[in-house]
Amino acid sequence: MIHDLTQETASLIKAFGIMMGECLFGLYGPMLFIHPLRWFEINLPGAIAIGVLFGAAAGYGVATVALQFLRRETASGRQQRPMVASAQLAANLRA
Repeated sequence: MIHDLTQETASLIKAFGIMMGECLFGLYGPMLFIHPLRWFEINLPGAIAIGVLFGAAAGYGVATVALQFLRRETASGRQQRPMVASAQLAANLRA
């Protein structure tokens, strides 16, 4: 579990969430959006574009909620498994 989230780490997690959302919803966009939005006459590229946009928003939202939950859990001290580093590991990292 991550205990000290820097701004760069949080940005990378959000970017990964956006990428996964774009991939998943872009791939399944035609199945999800062609039939429900048929009165807009959306074709295959339009359904993929809507899927990518929706997936990016959904991925960003899920990553943001996960980061907030992780920060809240870390701040309250209710961690399930605290990370314990041995002195030997710390000495090897400094060397």
